[in-house]
Amino acid sequence: MSKTHAGVLLVVLAAGCAESGANDDSPVEPEPMVLPSGVPTGPQTSATVGPEGGTVESADGLLTLTFPKGALAQPTTIGIQPITNTAPGGIAGAYRLTPSGTTFANPVQLTFAIDAADQQGAVAETITIGFQDDDHYWWAVPEADVQREFDAGTISVSTTHFSDWSWLVGLQLRPPSATLRQGESLMLTAVDCQMHGGDDDNLPQLLALCSIDQENPPLPGIVQEWAVDGIPGGSEAVGTITAGDRPDQAIYTAPDFAVGLERHAVSAKRRLRSGEVVLLVANVTVTGAFTFEISGFFSDPQSTQACSLVASAVNDRVDVTIAPNDRGDYNVEEITNTTTTFTLGSLPPGDPGTFKLDTPPEHITATNGSVVHVQGSDALAVSLFGSGLLGGCTYSFDDVSIPINAMPTESSTSVGFKISDLVDGSLVLAEDAKWSWTITMIE
Repeated sequence: MSKTHAGVLLVVLAAGCAESGANDDSPVEPEPMVLPSGVPTGPQTSATVGPEGGTVESADGLLTLTFPKGALAQPTTIGIQPITNTAPGGIAGAYRLTPSGTTFANPVQLTFAIDAADQQGAVAETITIGFQDDDHYWWAVPEADVQREFDAGTISVSTTHFSDWSWLVGLQLRPPSATLRQGESLMLTAVDCQMHGGDDDNLPQLLALCSIDQENPPLPGIVQEWAVDGIPGGSEAVGTITAGDRPDQAIYTAPDFAVGLERHAVSAKRRLRSGEVVLLVANVTVTGAFTFEISGFFSDPQSTQACSLVASAVNDRVDVTIAPNDRGDYNVEEITNTTTTFTLGSLPPGDPGTFKLDTPPEHITATNGSVVHVQGSDALAVSLFGSGLLGGCTYSFDDVSIPINAMPTESSTSVGFKISDLVDGSLVLAEDAKWSWTITMIE
């Protein structure tokens, strides 16, 4: 370990011990950890930079090195090697910057690209940058040197030396996001990967294991409140949150009843060592798990569908199954059509002609469908689309025959219902005088 880091380490440990004894509810300060170096995970990027300065970008585009004029005295081959991340609180990959141990006359800027998904579940002000020294300790750079520009999706720091580098998250709720079916449960942990030791923003801070990786969990009182959508403890409608086995963990249970996609914010109020309380938030998507069998019955006692000259009684049936997909929407999974039945009518009294049906009618042959979830409710609208067929017939009078050809048509039908209206998992609806529906819920 360098003399500089050794001196800082003594300051950090002394400050950490004093802080730990100052408050009985403070977590036990973890011991500094010697952690392994990362191993290469992809191709190295190399470029030559001279005294005039320049930039070098990692192969994945997530790290950019910017060399000012005069940083290097002579042309030097600069390398960026992606490696596994062994840093406490490390989220994405880490990078080995070479030549190792190189120092610069003017600071070089390291800029990490991070997206919104990387920031989920984290307290923004505890996202920082760290490096691993020759003795395998990880350090967070001085807070005063960190430049956070999350609107631009970057975090930067200037340095005069090369080693292994990564961006880090100090406080985070893990997992930061998840998708559950209704009634399912999820364990969440308020993970503390903050720097340990003194409060001097101008000094690097030693990193130790995150709280979830420590042998002893934090003491009670660190997480002051768990909530769902701002409701302490949650509710039946949004899901509940209950204490886990550790004081930094809780179990979220999704509501038993969900339609389509429901998004809920699970949060933990976390007290910092300074006494400040911050909010950690994880986004949980809950999807419905009910499958429905829907049967539609059509009946028209005076239909002219068989032929326009006479009225016929027409009956039809279509069955459909709808089920939720991985996105939480509903799909039409299966359609079963029943052949239309009909009772042929007769010509008006006194008509001297005869009437013969040549082509049986078909009210609807559904071939596809769609389901719409009315947001903010448990209402579903199911539409079926397909074709129909006007029956063909022949009208004869004396020696004259007049054919009326069968005519294909577009046909559709729809039904809307609320899941909460189902009684014992079933519901019968009369949408209009001709269609009636039976909806059955399948667990």
